Amino acid sequence: MATLKIGSNAEGYGKANDVGELVYKFEKVVWSKVPHVEGGMVVNKTPLVDLSAELRAAARDLYNKNIDCEILAKEEWFLPSGSIKMRPAACIMHDAIEKGIVREGMPVFEATSGNFGISMGYMKEIGLRPFVVVSRKVYDGVGRELNRNGVGIIYLNTEICPTPGHANAKSQSELMADDIISQLKRNGLDAARAYGRREEIVEVMERNNPMDLAVLLAKIYDGFCPRQYENMNNIKAYLTLGREIEEQLEGMGKSLGDYSIVCTFGTGGTSTGLSEYYAERFGRKGVFVVFPEAGQDVAGIRTKEMVRGLKFYRPDKYAGELEINW
Repeated sequence: MATLKIGSNAEGYGKANDVGELVYKFEKVVWSKVPHVEGGMVVNKTPLVDLSAELRAAARDLYNKNIDCEILAKEEWFLPSGSIKMRPAACIMHDAIEKGIVREGMPVFEATSGNFGISMGYMKEIGLRPFVVVSRKVYDGVGRELNRNGVGIIYLNTEICPTPGHANAKSQSELMADDIISQLKRNGLDAARAYGRREEIVEVMERNNPMDLAVLLAKIYDGFCPRQYENMNNIKAYLTLGREIEEQLEGMGKSLGDYSIVCTFGTGGTSTGLSEYYAERFGRKGVFVVFPEAGQDVAGIRTKEMVRGLKFYRPDKYAGELEINW
C-alpha cells in the first residue's frame, strides 16, 4: 500500500498497479453515494420537491404579487458532503482515477469559492490530500467546513469566485507569493519546492488568477488539478442531472418538456450541461440563467461581468439570462 508523501516526487505516490484498488475505494466510498447512471436509470437521486404554495405565499405577502405557476426545486444539500458541487467533483475525480492520472497519496489542488472544496474533503477517505485556493472573503462557515473536512486552505486576497481579475503590481505580487509559500508550509507541504518556483507564483499573482495558481501548485507538488472551469466531466455531471430530473417528473406523470429550468452560474457546468440535455431531448432551449446584479460578490455565483471568457459560459444555449438584486 502506498504511503502519503506530500512534497516528494511523483514516484512516491501509488503505482500504476494500484489504480484498480483506488478505483474500487473511490466507487465504494464516493461513487456509490452520488447520483450516476446504473442499470439504465439514475441512482441516488436528490429530492425534487414542490415549493409552489410557499413561493406563491411569499410573492403575495412580501411583494404583493400574485403568481400562478408550478415551481419545483432540487434539494442538492442531500448530496454527500452537503455541497452542491459533489456531482462534478465526483465525476471529475472518477474519470481521473480510472485513467490512472490520480494515484493514492497525491495532493489535489483546486480554486474554489468553497463548494467544490467541501466536496473534495471526501477524497481524504480514499488516501488523497485535498487543498483549495480560496478568497479570504469567503464566509467564516466555509472555512470552518473546509477545516472540518480536512481540506488544506491557501487564502488569497481576491474576489470570492475564482476568476482572473485586475493585474497586481509586481511588489504586491511578490508579497502574495511569499504569503502563499508560507501557507503551503503551514499545510505540511515542502516550502522549498514552492520557493524554487517563486517567480512563477509571482507571475500568476500579477495576473491575479487563482485558477492558474491551483494548476501551478499541482505541477510543483506532482499533484492533480481538477480544473473544474474547463473539465468536460463538469458538463457530464449535469447531463446526468437533466436525466435525473426527467425521470423524477415522469414518475409524477409529468414531462420535463412542459417545464423551464432556472439555475445560477458558478463554473457554468450546471447551465451548459442542463441546456445541452434539454436541447437534445426537446429540440429547443429551456434553461434560464440567473446572475446577481453587477458589483455584487456572492459566494459561488457569478455576475455576468465575471463570466466573460469562461469556457462554459454559453449564452447561445440559454433560453434567457436574468440579473437580480441578490
